[in-house]
Amino acid sequence: MIVHLSKEFRFEASHQLPNHDGKCARLHGHSWLLKVIVAGHVLEIIPNHPKEGMVMDYTDIKAAVQPVIDMLDHRHLGSGYHVSYIQPDSIFDGTNFPHVPTSENILIWISEQLPPWLPWVMLELSETCTANAVLHRDQTIWLPDMPAQAPAQSDYSKE
Repeated sequence: MIVHLSKEFRFEASHQLPNHDGKCARLHGHSWLLKVIVAGHVLEIIPNHPKEGMVMDYTDIKAAVQPVIDMLDHRHLGSGYHVSYIQPDSIFDGTNFPHVPTSENILIWISEQLPPWLPWVMLELSETCTANAVLHRDQTIWLPDMPAQAPAQSDYSKE
């Protein structure tokens, strides 16, 4: 049986959509809400395993997502005027977001920052309580490799 888990993350950030034909062309901010949904089989094969009965530990979801949230929180995501490439090891400083910072582009960027071992199937980013963008991953379901011994805390199979 496949079970879906969700965990929510909040961050504050401003942006500007310079070519927008409405109010969003002006500098403004949001209290963003990211919902991360993961899916998999409940781990019940190894008795007394620390993750027994779980698809994934919520602590591990947080460990995967929180660094990305920290890169966005209390930042100005720009206006799309100064497009530059973010080096993989660079620290995101909020001034070089690589796209026009729409909800859609921010959501895609978030998905690209998540570690490949995180079995997310859907991400939802809300900029207001009534407006959100949703990104679905392919329908591949993450299945943990069953180790010969119980793995250390947070030691999920990596792709």
